Amino acid sequence: MIFRNLVSHLLAKGLVFGMAICLPATIIQASDLARTRGDRKADDGCSVNQEAERRMTTTKSSALVNDDPTVLNVKSEDVVRNESSQTQIGFSHTQLFYSLPESHSIVALRFSNEDLEFPVTGKVHQFAPGTTAEDLAKWVNNQTSDALFPDVPEPTNSVDLPAEALKTVSSEFVEEQRGGFRNEIYRKFVVNFAVNKTELSDDLRLSAFKDSVTVYVKPGVQ
Repeated sequence: MIFRNLVSHLLAKGLVFGMAICLPATIIQASDLARTRGDRKADDGCSVNQEAERRMTTTKSSALVNDDPTVLNVKSEDVVRNESSQTQIGFSHTQLFYSLPESHSIVALRFSNEDLEFPVTGKVHQFAPGTTAEDLAKWVNNQTSDALFPDVPEPTNSVDLPAEALKTVSSEFVEEQRGGFRNEIYRKFVVNFAVNKTELSDDLRLSAFKDSVTVYVKPGVQ
């Protein structure tokens, strides 16, 4: 009882260690004298700080919830499609690139010309903010030629597309065509494929789509 009266008296005078502090609720409630004199700096100070902390936490939580992932849609109007199926020495595996300038990304697919099932693999390449559509075009060109452009940005991140997300739907023989320095006969096919909606990471998604490519099957493949 003596201790509690002493604490109440010191609170009223503002003499507890020369500063305002946050006391346990049982002690604060006992200091009726301090409350009646309007000296509530310690109590009010704690309330203000706690409220500010609560608002800060709420704001951070809201920001995390509203941070929408990047969705890659290769059918958007600004997407540049580039298909390549031959080199200087003849027809090759078919490569298909979708450049998405707005998200600084490229969706790259590869179709084998050594298998009549036309297996497909793919990757998503992400580039640094500020990478232009021209930069992306140069990078694609270097993947399908003799790397003519020396100053080309490299991906900051590359993610493999899961095999279950890629499917060759059908293929149709078109014609035979000679090519390469040996003037060999290749069989030309149109290959239809589908890519499922894929979650690549917590902040990156790929929308589902369908498309078709031309594949020149190597001589001798049965």
